[in-house]
Amino acid sequence: MYKIFAQCALLFFSLQLAAQSTSNPVRVSFTLANPGLSTKVIDIRHFDSEQSKTSGYGYHLGGLSSHAVNMPAGTRIYEKRKTKWQLIRVITAADVGQKINLGKTYEISHQQWLDAAWAEKYEEIYRLEKIKEQPEVETFAQKAGLDMVTFKVGGKSMIGKQVYVRAEIPGDEQNLNVGFSRKLNWSSVYRVSYPVGTKLYLCEAPYWEGKRVKESLILTVDKEKSLYLIRI
Repeated sequence: MYKIFAQCALLFFSLQLAAQSTSNPVRVSFTLANPGLSTKVIDIRHFDSEQSKTSGYGYHLGGLSSHAVNMPAGTRIYEKRKTKWQLIRVITAADVGQKINLGKTYEISHQQWLDAAWAEKYEEIYRLEKIKEQPEVETFAQKAGLDMVTFKVGGKSMIGKQVYVRAEIPGDEQNLNVGFSRKLNWSSVYRVSYPVGTKLYLCEAPYWEGKRVKESLILTVDKEKSLYLIRI
């Protein structure tokens, strides 16, 4: 019995480490080099699927110059060519210390193309959600005299799952259409704040695109939920 328990504990610990390593990707230091005389317009982007966070920045790299970068593995490098952005490189752990010549064409594997397309999709979902998310909720709650309750949301399994949660604020005649979408697993936790009486619905797809989606009530916010961890 003890042996079985030890094996289960070891398996759970290993899965926890795997989840932590996923949410904390290896950072890579590399250099972008522009061998030409004209300025290159580039975009450096990374999407953390565990935390649903996007990071990166745009940069104008002058001719015959270089730019040092430190970003997580999986970072995508885009170059603006005429009016379109072209994916030119996906950074891996093997690129530590490398000089990436923007004048060259680098091979991008099929899997990297798929990963990039996935990241771009969820970056857009994240961007749209951030537009609709939270500041106006607190303002509405203050005007309506509703108490805000802060609690945490996490996943139920070790495998990450993208969730779409719509919040229905009590007395909301403005149709604020707020909520959140995140990829959650057992080790990822997301902190949210909503007024007392808010109903949270789990949706089968993004709810902000104007299409009717199936949804189910998962929680009605009350003061007792303060600082609780709710798993969905």
